[in-house]
Amino acid sequence: MTLADLTRMHVVATDLDELYVAQVQAGQPARITLDALPGRELNGEVAFVSYLPVSDPALQTEGNTFEVNITLNDADPALHWGMTAVVEISASG
Repeated sequence: MTLADLTRMHVVATDLDELYVAQVQAGQPARITLDALPGRELNGEVAFVSYLPVSDPALQTEGNTFEVNITLNDADPALHWGMTAVVEISASG
């Protein structure tokens, strides 16, 4: 029985500001860093940008934010569900 396929991991970023959403699209490279893994940098690629804004009153932002799904190029066994990540996307424009 397979419970999870850890060879294909994803990072879900939920705070892409509406000012930048038009510049981000599938296929763009992304760089991911995690406080829990200092000195490590992971590479990925934007897989999907949501067309609907994130609905979370706790975020308290002045504008809308959007969710971006990033596929990691290499799975890292040190990654765990729920870790906080910083994502930098090489956007066009």
